[in-house]
Amino acid sequence: MRILVVLPVALILLFVVYNVFFAPRRPVCGLGRAPILSIATVHYGNFQELIPATGTVILDSVSNTASVKVPIDELYFSRIVPGLKASTTINNQDYVLTLISLDSVVTEGRFNTILRFDGEVLPSLKPDQSLRIRLSLSPARDAIQLPVGGFYKDTGGSYVYVVKNDLAIKRNVVLGRKNMDCFEVLSGLSPGEEVITSSYEKFDKEDILELSEIKALYE
Repeated sequence: MRILVVLPVALILLFVVYNVFFAPRRPVCGLGRAPILSIATVHYGNFQELIPATGTVILDSVSNTASVKVPIDELYFSRIVPGLKASTTINNQDYVLTLISLDSVVTEGRFNTILRFDGEVLPSLKPDQSLRIRLSLSPARDAIQLPVGGFYKDTGGSYVYVVKNDLAIKRNVVLGRKNMDCFEVLSGLSPGEEVITSSYEKFDKEDILELSEIKALYE
C-alpha cells in the first residue's frame, strides 16, 4: 500500500523538476503567451477617429430624457467640444448620442462629459447602467489605413517593415490619427501592400531581412 502512495508522488515530483529545469522554453510576452508574428494588409476605406469609453446612464423622468456621464482622458481635452457625436450598442442595436457639456475640472487624469441620447428614452435603460461609448472626434472620411499592432511602440509610427517577395523591407512612413482598429496612413504605403504589424523588438536594426528569418524568431 505504501508503494502505491509513494509512486504517484514521485512521478509528480519528476514532472515538476523536468518542467522547471529541463523543459524547452519559448519567449513569452503579455499574459504568458508566446509572441505572434502578425502581417496585415493596408487597405483604403472609411476612417473615423473614435475614443472608446465607458459611461453611466442618467435618467430624467421630468424631461423624459436619457444622458450618459462619460469620463474622458485629459489627453483629449482640447478636442472635446459640445456637439460631438457618439454611439452605443444596446441589445444589438446602435443608438446615437450628442455631447452636450463637459466639466473643465480634471481629476486623476480624467474629466467628465455628458452625452444625451438623440430621440426618446429607451424603456430598457436603468439609472447608473454602464454603457460602452464610441465618441467621434472627426467626421468619417476615406483614407489609406494600416491595422494597429505592437510595431508602433518600437517605431513611434516612423517606419514599418513591408513584406514583398519573401523579404521584409524597412520603409519610412507617416501615420496620422488612429481609432480602435487602424492608423490613418498619410504617406509611405499603398492599399494592398502587406506590413508586419507585430513587435519589431527582435529585428528592428536591419533594413532588409528574409521573411523566413523573422518567422524563425517567433517559433
